[in-house]
Amino acid sequence: MTIKGVNIGMAKPGHFPGEVAITEEEYYRWFKLIGEMNANTIRVYTIHPPGFYRL
Repeated sequence: MTIKGVNIGMAKPGHFPGEVAITEEEYYRWFKLIGEMNANTIRVYTIHPPGFYRL
């Protein structure tokens, strides 16, 4: 199996690091785009806000 992944951090351009600025809708849109590019792995290295885990 070839691992094709995407790294998702907490930072969002234009916001301070650690600021919870990514919305649940943005996560949903990103996950759809990640699926369309045939990635099979998402790497997270920190705890995300609840919206990340509800999807």
